[in-house]
Amino acid sequence: MDLQELRNQIDQTDRELVALFERRNALTTQVGELKSKSGKPVFDPEREQEVIQKRLEWLKDKEFTSACKSLYTFIMSISRQGQRKLCHDKLDALLAQLEKNRMTALKPEPMVAYQGVEASYGEEALCEYFGENTCRVHFPNFADVAEAVRSGKADFGVLPIENSSTGAIHEVYDVLKDSGCYIVGEKKLAVSHCLLGNEGTAIESLKEVYSHPQGFLQSGQFLKQHPDWKQVPYQNTAMSAKLVRDSGRRDIAAIGSARCAEAYGLTILKRKINDLLENHTRFIIIARQILPDPADNKISLSFGLPHTSGSLYGILSFFAINGINLLKVESRPIPHRNWEYYFFVDLEGNIADESIQNAVCSVMDETIDFRYLGNYRSEDEDE
Repeated sequence: MDLQELRNQIDQTDRELVALFERRNALTTQVGELKSKSGKPVFDPEREQEVIQKRLEWLKDKEFTSACKSLYTFIMSISRQGQRKLCHDKLDALLAQLEKNRMTALKPEPMVAYQGVEASYGEEALCEYFGENTCRVHFPNFADVAEAVRSGKADFGVLPIENSSTGAIHEVYDVLKDSGCYIVGEKKLAVSHCLLGNEGTAIESLKEVYSHPQGFLQSGQFLKQHPDWKQVPYQNTAMSAKLVRDSGRRDIAAIGSARCAEAYGLTILKRKINDLLENHTRFIIIARQILPDPADNKISLSFGLPHTSGSLYGILSFFAINGINLLKVESRPIPHRNWEYYFFVDLEGNIADESIQNAVCSVMDETIDFRYLGNYRSEDEDE
């Protein structure tokens, strides 16, 4: 049998498979209608595992067991997706909640909270997003920023969520999940670290260096050249600069920005000490209410999953089925539940899109502690 004959037989087999696939979907749609009428949940994990196991028993060539299991796991996801179109109760409740939490108008002079002190990278991101003359208030911790927004002390908050060279800022993810706030925007800030000291300080005389842990991580190669320096973690790069200024000492330094040096009257001992010259930090803008816009093209979600085989694969399949592009997946451990995780997902789209609503509806139904974190405009669109 030559190649063309084999291809012809594959085409015929696929024709039969497509017909059977359509027939199966018609039957599962009827199942969904009955479930909707009786109030039964679409997802029945025990029943699904029974169905998949029976299909594996029908398999003659056991070499294909793993592939067959993957195939039916995906087919079942497609079936559940179709059934959920008949019962959008959870999605309808979410959309109603979002409509209730819609911001009717933006204050002409909003109060914006950020972590750190004057001249921190957070303040710089704030000024680039809202403007230099924006009313602002600073707090020592990320959680304090979120609480200020949640309680109404601030209209918006600015928080760093990830760095291009060192990755996610996990503390912010942990704060975000339970903050009760929505992400309404983002700002990517170019970060260029400098070594800062009081006037008259010589690099050769340094004993200690202060910075936020991210500052140390992003300047690792430079710091390796000075193994005798004690690295002292501090709350914020700007707060580190302020500490050095207030100490008056000439044997300590801080890692911070040129903006910090100007604000606190420090000398730049060395510029551009970060490992990567293209070093950026992405900041998120949070608020108590949403600011919907048809141009919003990025969605953030969070949810928990049990420590079971294929649980994440099953959830991610809903995005694939609906042709949705995933931008980022981040995980964080669930406290007091060993080997179970919260997942944070960024994806392309607008919550008004039917494909997004279909996927979100399925994810809501099959995850633990689902949170809709926001729909906003990706800054990549502006570049």
